Amino acid sequence: MAAHNLRESLRDVVSFSQLMAETYAGRLDSDAGVFLDRIREGTASMQSLLVDVVDYWATDTGDRQPYGTDMEAVLRQALLVTDKQITERSAIITHDPFAAGERRLRHTD
Repeated sequence: MAAHNLRESLRDVVSFSQLMAETYAGRLDSDAGVFLDRIREGTASMQSLLVDVVDYWATDTGDRQPYGTDMEAVLRQALLVTDKQITERSAIITHDPFAAGERRLRHTD
């Protein structure tokens, strides 16, 4: 149901941006044309993502059991992988402690 509502909203954005482009054709400056193009590109991308999300959730998980991912370990690994870039840019990376419920992300493959 939520995906349907999101698709409908995206269709409205596409329809109104097309209507605006047609109604004001020749009267919009180049910036407005760029903005309308970005609206079309963004909505096309969102429509594709929605299809992918719906397909993902429709996938049968079968007998697979959910398991947790240690988010602290994920963060440590990400920092190790990006250490060179962090050092080169003199970046300072901080984070708040993960809440108990956020510490382990539950998912299935």
